Amino acid sequence: LALRKGRGEERICKVISSPCLAEAEARFQISTEGVTDVKD
Repeated sequence: LALRKGRGEERICKVISSPCLAEAEARFQISTEGVTDVKD
């Protein structure tokens, strides 16, 4: 997994090297409520 900072509070997690998972990205944000989906 690779984590990087996106715009504002957005973070991006990318699966890079996995024998059983395809390469993919997921966007999320960390707020006072915990880890939540990114609000567009």
